Amino acid sequence: MVCTTKFAESPEQPAIPKDAPALAVEKRDGLFMVLVGDESSAGLCLFDKATLADPTKPAAWDPVQLTSGVTPPVQIGPRDIGDVSGAGYGRWGDPGEEMTWSVAAVEGYAGAEVRGIAAVTPRGRLTALMIGRWFTIWWPSITHAGRLTYELLLADGSVVTVTR
Repeated sequence: MVCTTKFAESPEQPAIPKDAPALAVEKRDGLFMVLVGDESSAGLCLFDKATLADPTKPAAWDPVQLTSGVTPPVQIGPRDIGDVSGAGYGRWGDPGEEMTWSVAAVEGYAGAEVRGIAAVTPRGRLTALMIGRWFTIWWPSITHAGRLTYELLLADGSVVTVTR
């Protein structure tokens, strides 16, 4: 798999075994996001069709920040999400070329009763990828995410709306 190979080759990234399972896969506008690992050690990987066809081509990959940069899960109300961290990822072409693709992403933690999350983004309503209580939502963009409205699907079937 492209993602586990990238993690294995990169000394600055956490060790994710080559046989780590894919936890989630999502495709959006010719880009792919894959979450690999488990709830204690996971990584996200973004790549385009060129990388899928030739794994030696560059991809963007990053460890999932399961504990830092966002509100710790124990401090989040059961029917809420904590602070949300925004990020951007992209891939540059050959030297002197423009960026070939880029995405905006948000990530954070959900309360214990939250079973699903959607955000109203500049690209419309998008559903979150979740690993346990950690979540991320991403879309192709050249700018970082600002404040968004989130719809939280709760264990009892109700929906709560919050803005972060």
